[in-house]
Amino acid sequence: MSKNIKEKIIIFLLILIPVLLFVFSYFWIDYGLFLMVADGHPFLNHFKEIIPFRDSHRPILANVYLVLLLALFGLQIFLLFTKRFKFLSVKKLFLVAGIATFFFSLAYPFLSRDLFTYLFSAKMVLFYHVNPFVTPPMNYLSTDLWVGMARNIQFPYAYGPTSLVYSLIPMIFFSGKRFILNFLGYKLMNAVLFYLAGFLLYKINDRDKKVFAFWFFNPFLIMELLVNAHNDLLMIGLFIISVYFLFKEKRVKAWLFFITSVLTKYASAVALPVMFLGKKNKPLYFKLLSLFSIIFLLVQKIRYVLGWYYTWLYMFLPLAKLKIQSWVLISMIGMLFLIDYYPFVKWGFWGATPLIPHSKWLFFFFLALIIIIELDLPNLRKKIKSFAK
Repeated sequence: MSKNIKEKIIIFLLILIPVLLFVFSYFWIDYGLFLMVADGHPFLNHFKEIIPFRDSHRPILANVYLVLLLALFGLQIFLLFTKRFKFLSVKKLFLVAGIATFFFSLAYPFLSRDLFTYLFSAKMVLFYHVNPFVTPPMNYLSTDLWVGMARNIQFPYAYGPTSLVYSLIPMIFFSGKRFILNFLGYKLMNAVLFYLAGFLLYKINDRDKKVFAFWFFNPFLIMELLVNAHNDLLMIGLFIISVYFLFKEKRVKAWLFFITSVLTKYASAVALPVMFLGKKNKPLYFKLLSLFSIIFLLVQKIRYVLGWYYTWLYMFLPLAKLKIQSWVLISMIGMLFLIDYYPFVKWGFWGATPLIPHSKWLFFFFLALIIIIELDLPNLRKKIKSFAK
């Protein structure tokens, strides 16, 4: 097979899968949201048959979800071995990554309702002129249809001020009455931030093409940060921007973005020592931070439905100079988290029998292998001595 044909096939797949996932996601639109939106846009009523079709074909659609995940995982593993796609230029890869990010970001968040909480909290500030850090969304349950889409409405806003300001941006442009524009505006902002973070990671990592595997086409990040639109993306993205300016020795900008990252969800505060370490010592500290973060999450006994918290590791993993074998195992761990959603997609409720019973033991096994690979025992003492200096 010629290089030209290989290139066309890879590019076709890298664009096709995001488009298919984009279409697939809207089969899962909430009925209440559909009615709310269709009321102001009657043409959407032509798609109302999607909902009864989905409800009567959930097992089939759950298998489609699994196939899309496996296809993404296959592409990610292929892209991890950069020698196999030397025929793809960096410009083409970034172009394809941009198209893919666009479709992934506009997908419907069918596995989480957090985005609706972000949007309504911003609406409370701009439209109702109340403080969401004090006033819970439940107070507007009987007067605003948006509240019915949000989650944890009985609690005040649980995130930092940066996250709230970020949610206000589309609200300022489109007002609190245009749900679709606010929804799409927030999603497109995420696309820009995700793409920018990936581009900066490419530069920080000495233009390593593996960034397309561990960032742009990483199924775990795609589903949790782009499709489900968790605000962890904002925290991670701002931190990566901070590290970029740190490497450029622009410390004022680095500190500015670091503080805004911490004021998003506070977890990035554990990376404070990075702001003072030398360039040579940063990768080792990022490895230690990754391990510390895993231990912290395990101690908290976070259930599988909160697997997106493990996206926090991507503040550190892309900067830790990991071996390719470790990245393969990390990708497999990400797949475990995403496969845990399969019973929910199939049955529509949490707590059903998982597709992979006792997957936590696989998680521990993969984690142990990563630690063994990255310890690099022959050189460990030298690294520790160098880090101490």
